[in-house]
Amino acid sequence: MLRSSYPAEPATGRPPWVTVFGAIFVCTWTGNQFTPLLLLYQANDHYSVVTLNLLLGVYVLGLVPTMLVGGALSDRYGRRRCLIAGVLASVAASTTLAFGALGAADLVVGRLLSGVGVGAAAAVGTSWLKEVSQPPYDAGADATAGARRASVAFTLGSSLGAVVAGSIAQWTNAGAVAPFLVHIVVTAPFAFLLARVPEPRTVTRTRIRMEADEKRQAALLLVAFAPWLFLAAGVGYGYLPLLLDRPTEGWGLAYATLLTVVAMTIAGVVQPLARRFVVRLGRVGLAIPLAIFGAGFVLSAIADAAQSPALGLAVNVIFGIAIGGGLLTGLLEVQRIARGHANLAQLTGAFYTAAYLGFLAPVPLAQLALYVPVSTLFACLGGLATVASLYVFGATRGAGGTVAVPARPRHPR
Repeated sequence: MLRSSYPAEPATGRPPWVTVFGAIFVCTWTGNQFTPLLLLYQANDHYSVVTLNLLLGVYVLGLVPTMLVGGALSDRYGRRRCLIAGVLASVAASTTLAFGALGAADLVVGRLLSGVGVGAAAAVGTSWLKEVSQPPYDAGADATAGARRASVAFTLGSSLGAVVAGSIAQWTNAGAVAPFLVHIVVTAPFAFLLARVPEPRTVTRTRIRMEADEKRQAALLLVAFAPWLFLAAGVGYGYLPLLLDRPTEGWGLAYATLLTVVAMTIAGVVQPLARRFVVRLGRVGLAIPLAIFGAGFVLSAIADAAQSPALGLAVNVIFGIAIGGGLLTGLLEVQRIARGHANLAQLTGAFYTAAYLGFLAPVPLAQLALYVPVSTLFACLGGLATVASLYVFGATRGAGGTVAVPARPRHPR
């Protein structure tokens, strides 16, 4: 049995989705504020490129279990407690990164806690935002509103986190502490604000069984599509600034921040245009971001070979377009497969898990770069993304033009 409840709106004057949007925003902020500081840690603590990429990706170890377990728990017991726990983990992450005195060990713990916060935002927050972005909570929302708002909160939170951290680190001497203090101040209130947001679905007693075709669709989404989303992010604004440290010497932190902000801001801004293509193309639209990723990786190879900061910037423009369109398309496909949202958070968590596994790619890439030119590795990634695009296009073209936009569900009153 599914038990749904529709509490009265809180007397704050705010639509419920605004608070959930804000919680996702601040949790994803903590995940990306670390990225532009890599050059600072390299200069101050003399970490190798491999170690820096490992620190960048280690938060996946906190993120993946949170998305898989937290998503399933929130499907069964409700969203509020799980997302509040994610907000508190984000605060703890920034506290550890700001005040820790154990060097690399504190960075690892802080990154793991960041992963917990981002994981809760991705699996639980995205699902909750979908549920309050529809009647009776938001009478004017269309069927894509939840996924669109979630992807915008996710990308813009990542962007602002990088802006604040990178700007402080570049132009002040407080880059190792102040960015995290700012994050604590803006994040902590959401642990209290979320208590007033209604939970449309509180308990899931029965899991809806997926049909064989839906299992194939989910496998296609998770294996061939999702990992490219954050593989591109890890390369574009995580690894590439380290490779271009010589031509950007003296302003490397500002450059790394610029790349992060450009990629994630474009990913957020592109959402309205992406929505139009999603509605028209349906599942076939999954192939388009993959093709764009392919072009971006080829240009990454050229940027590294030419040691060109301008081309590095262009790479992140391309990746931003693909990440924004791909994230929206993927989330809408997840919602379509979820059928009635009984297992929405669990499937959303699986999607983000597959996506974030791609964020670990710079670690083996940095290791392989000891033996193979990085530009060659990027070119190979470009070829693989193109092959994946063709495969997804062929696998979805026979779907009868199914639009990956869930219909508005009817709610009992």
